[in-house]
Amino acid sequence: MRTRPLDEGQLAVARRFIASGRLVDAAIGPAGAGKTTAMKVFADAVNIGGGRVVALAPSAAAAKVLSGEPRGARRDCGEVRRRLHAGSHPRGPTA
Repeated sequence: MRTRPLDEGQLAVARRFIASGRLVDAAIGPAGAGKTTAMKVFADAVNIGGGRVVALAPSAAAAKVLSGEPRGARRDCGEVRRRLHAGSHPRGPTA
């Protein structure tokens, strides 16, 4: 449960995700900038609405940090790349 309000940067990222309408979007910034916190707010809103967010991270270490926060599936980009290269989907074989 959040006890502190989002800062202006986090709020801007969460709003951008909500308003973008994109199937794929990214938050880019230095460690500790609040990207994961903003993603959690967005993911929670999507989940409440019955949707699903798949959060990706650029490394296994970053995925581990990310997996502790936003709900939904969490994958590091290397895993997704390996599965796509092998012709498999995270939820099973692709058609």
